[in-house]
Amino acid sequence: MPKISRIENGQLPDIHALRAMLDVYGVIGDEEAPYIELWERAREKGWWKQYHAIIAESALRHADREQLSHINKIGLLPNVTIQVVLDMAGLHDGPFTLLEFPYPGDPQVLYIEHAVRAAAETTAATATALRLR
Repeated sequence: MPKISRIENGQLPDIHALRAMLDVYGVIGDEEAPYIELWERAREKGWWKQYHAIIAESALRHADREQLSHINKIGLLPNVTIQVVLDMAGLHDGPFTLLEFPYPGDPQVLYIEHAVRAAAETTAATATALRLR
């Protein structure tokens, strides 16, 4: 089980371990190809490393020069997006996640958690209302 635990925590097995696991699960011969392809894609660096920071406008007003400089420096990286929720959008007192997908035409999904329920929204109007930039 330690090998599976490492995989579940994002550690990629070597090719021999992958083939051994495929054998245990009864995947043989030509059936291996899609799994090997996925393993090779997972070895590529960077395709999953997109970072988004969503910061309240009021937090920026309370940040010191060093913090603002760091935010600016990090925001210039090609794999980082920093978005500011303007004060006029109103307060939201719970976690939310903006989901983006790699395929052109797929909508962004705003997932908002509340104490009573959760909601997912895909319309541009919601993003505009929240003034995410």
